[in-house]
Amino acid sequence: MHVPVEEIQRIIRPVGLSPAKSKAIAGLSRILVEKHGGQVPRTFEELEELPGVGHKTASVVMSQAFGVPAFPVDTHIHRLAQRWKLTNGRSVEQTEADLKNSSRASIGTHFTCASFTTDANTVPRAAATAPCARFAAHCFLNANAL
Repeated sequence: MHVPVEEIQRIIRPVGLSPAKSKAIAGLSRILVEKHGGQVPRTFEELEELPGVGHKTASVVMSQAFGVPAFPVDTHIHRLAQRWKLTNGRSVEQTEADLKNSSRASIGTHFTCASFTTDANTVPRAAATAPCARFAAHCFLNANAL
């Protein structure tokens, strides 16, 4: 089944950045069918080769779809980890590594990312999974001990 990029763009327009995302979705879909038999790849390397898929997205897919321990880090988690002195990394990749190896925060690698979204009134809110929320609460409550 072929869906024109314009149709994808129309559907995802409310998400934002629809021209770039719609092209990535169309390319990703074609590659999934042609190269992977319609199945989502099960490795970070294969996922990150797909259009529009970076390390954070690959980490979310591996964790949520396949139960692989992963710690997706976005710029928000990166900034919080720096503020809480859990990392001095200059990149989200370094922050991810530091958080995975951190014993000060007593964290493991089964957390999923917090995402920051907006509602109809464009008020930012954090939408986090329970493990990530527990991690954030732990860090917040123990910030003085860090």
